[in-house]
Amino acid sequence: MPLLDDEPSAVRRKALPIVLCIIIGAALGVWHNAAVSRGATDPFTSFVRTALSPLVAATGSAADWVSGTGRWLTRSRALARENVELQRRVAELTRQVQDLRELALTGERLQREHGLLSTAGRRTQPASVLAITPSPYIATLLIAAGKRHGIRNGSVVVGPEGVVGHVLDAGPTTSVVLVASDPRCAMGAMVQRKGSRAVGVCRGIGQSMLKVNYLERDADVQVGDTVITSGLGGSGSVYPKGLVIGSVTRVTDDAATSARIALVRMAVRIGRLEEVAVLK
Repeated sequence: MPLLDDEPSAVRRKALPIVLCIIIGAALGVWHNAAVSRGATDPFTSFVRTALSPLVAATGSAADWVSGTGRWLTRSRALARENVELQRRVAELTRQVQDLRELALTGERLQREHGLLSTAGRRTQPASVLAITPSPYIATLLIAAGKRHGIRNGSVVVGPEGVVGHVLDAGPTTSVVLVASDPRCAMGAMVQRKGSRAVGVCRGIGQSMLKVNYLERDADVQVGDTVITSGLGGSGSVYPKGLVIGSVTRVTDDAATSARIALVRMAVRIGRLEEVAVLK
């Protein structure tokens, strides 16, 4: 019998929490409805919003970071493409500037050359220098002009600063030029200075140097004097009068002949020649 009395007590203990929950829920519902009807903020909603606001804020920050990172990556790729294009344009403009600079230098050389050749009073054939003999004593050039251009053996060749030499071997389209500093080359020479006008024979001795022989013993020749062609002949060609040969660097006396000797450095820098002109 006591067992039968315990069964209702157990049921009541199990049902009590449920009843309490129902009562509390009902009370909360009445309280909620009353608060809302008075225009107050929904307490339940405020509680949920307050509880979840840190999570919402963190989620928003993460979304902003992801969005910003995506925009940065996209912009970085665009900037990389722009950088490559700018580098290509800079390289192209640099090449164009170099080409224009080379054209300007060529124009200046041709202008100087034209001015020099105009004073010679002769028709000329321009030619590019194709090769230069590396030996300092045996000096020759290969130029891009030959018999088809009216060039012949003995034709005088000049550069912007003065005499280069004369044609040694004219081919159909190219020619070998014997440079004035070669020992095989000789020409009549004259001191250009008005108070001197001393004459002699100028012959190459190598390394862009020449020696003026057969000057009179009392010839007025000084270091720094400009030496020009005299028009009185030479080896392999007659050089017209008035072409610049070079400048005097030293004056000595020849003990064997009792004559004066002048050393002359060529005005033309053979190693820098790119174009020449051949007198016709």
